[in-house]
Amino acid sequence: MAADVPDRHLAHLVASESNPSGGYSEYALQPLGVARPPHGKITVPVVCDVCGTPVECTVYSVDATRRLRRRWWLLAALCAVGAVVLAGAVGATFADHLPDRPATTPVAWFMVVGFMAVPGLAVLGFYRRRDARREDGLRVVAGSAAHSLRPPGDRFDSWYATEGGGE
Repeated sequence: MAADVPDRHLAHLVASESNPSGGYSEYALQPLGVARPPHGKITVPVVCDVCGTPVECTVYSVDATRRLRRRWWLLAALCAVGAVVLAGAVGATFADHLPDRPATTPVAWFMVVGFMAVPGLAVLGFYRRRDARREDGLRVVAGSAAHSLRPPGDRFDSWYATEGGGE
């Protein structure tokens, strides 16, 4: 993360194709041209060079961006700890009730929901960890199908490409 100028660009979706064997999207990129504020955040309109539409972007200061990253890391850690504690509680409940005596309905519901919640918390923690690594203190204020923020040079975005048959 640069200390004074954000490193991502405003991206305008130029072309997109999706089919069963793969897909791609092509973007026209332009620098934001907005310096980071000394503290806090600012919201500025950036006029898209392709369509001329002003796109509201929020730029956070370096310190505010670090705080956002710490929040993502904290959420990821809480999810991981919650998954471990819940797995232990479900395991202890399971060992206490089965096979010697049947579980009551509330205990059975706790075990079923717990068995489903542990992987959910683990996946949520994984994604929050990824968000913490990617956090750069930039946001597009209003959701737009045509505009996003992307790293410089990232003009193509391939997804589920199965070139060569996809055995």
